[in-house]
Amino acid sequence: MKKILTFATSYPRYEGDVIAPFIEHITREIARNGAAIDMVLPYHPLFKKPGEKNIKFHLFKYVKKPENNIWGYASSMRADVKLKKTVLFLAPSVYKSSLNLARSLAASNNYNLIHAHWLLPNGYVAYKIAKETGIPYAVSLHGSDVTMAERFFFKPFAKKIIKNANWISACSEDLRQRVINLGADPAKVTTIPYGVDVDKFKPDTRRKAKCRDLIRLKYRRGQQVILAVGRLVEKKGFTYLLDAMKIILSKTDKALLVIAGDGDLKSELISKTHRLGISTHVYFPGNIERDNLPLFFSGCEIMAVPSVRDKHGNIDGLPNVLMEGLASGRAIVASDIAGIPNVIFDGENGLLTEPENPESIAAALLRLLEDDALRKKLGSEARLQALHKYTWKHTGDKYWNGLSSLIS
Repeated sequence: MKKILTFATSYPRYEGDVIAPFIEHITREIARNGAAIDMVLPYHPLFKKPGEKNIKFHLFKYVKKPENNIWGYASSMRADVKLKKTVLFLAPSVYKSSLNLARSLAASNNYNLIHAHWLLPNGYVAYKIAKETGIPYAVSLHGSDVTMAERFFFKPFAKKIIKNANWISACSEDLRQRVINLGADPAKVTTIPYGVDVDKFKPDTRRKAKCRDLIRLKYRRGQQVILAVGRLVEKKGFTYLLDAMKIILSKTDKALLVIAGDGDLKSELISKTHRLGISTHVYFPGNIERDNLPLFFSGCEIMAVPSVRDKHGNIDGLPNVLMEGLASGRAIVASDIAGIPNVIFDGENGLLTEPENPESIAAALLRLLEDDALRKKLGSEARLQALHKYTWKHTGDKYWNGLSSLIS
């Protein structure tokens, strides 16, 4: 069995956690293909995941005060726009601690490959260990890491990682092109869209009533539900979705917008609903436990993914909720940006809109609210494409093909 030393900054900390489930799926699929994985992660007090078949977790501590455990797990950035000041002070300790743990593991294990999720910071630790041991290394790009790498201060480190990496995966063609612009060899960079659990996320009319129970505080009989899911940060574009909802409600009162998730912009978004006079038609249920997410997907008529590039250039590589919406057979309205047009084809399995354009978003949503046949057609095609192209097995096999090509 081949042995892989893997680095990540985020991972589901317990069963049902919504933090980085895609990293867990990718890891499990690589293990399923025949690899034993040692996963290096920053310590977090909520991390309760036991090891599983062919996967062991190794957490490194980097700070004494419990309240300063904010490295990774979606805690390092403020509104997903810029690093928190405390994080910058922690960086040297994190780097040293993760490097020391990796060195210890490499000294006592005969690894065939090193694999880093996120170009920065994990890619640099992978680069150092690979340089010391001669083991090949691969890097997987997920979005915010490339944005960080494009900044002046971090660019020299990123270029060193990119130049020496044996293989690089990107979750979207946009990320692939951007890392090539940073100096990557195009022949070494492969685009691999995320997968989705098509057994967990699937059309199920029985779930609709359960969803209506969960949103009963706002739902009124006869309303059509528009669902958006994600952290409440700038790059998700929810502020433009609220503006679009204002336009929609000037045409019909039969729509309810549900924005599920939590984040630094929550109070600002709620305040905006009051300023716009739409608060009775918008519901913020907070974070949804992962096991309840399928209820919400099945319980909505339309799913909205209004992604944008934030003021610091940060953008989702490929939103996981987009893939879950596909598998759930929902009609999707999404921004024509980043990796979204790689999987959503306008008029075929969803509708694409101009980013940061409430009028464009509203027009697409109204079209689907008014056209049951189109909504059902797009949803059916979305489900078929998820089944035939985007299962985690499809994705995992592509990862394994790239990684195993480096293993002698």
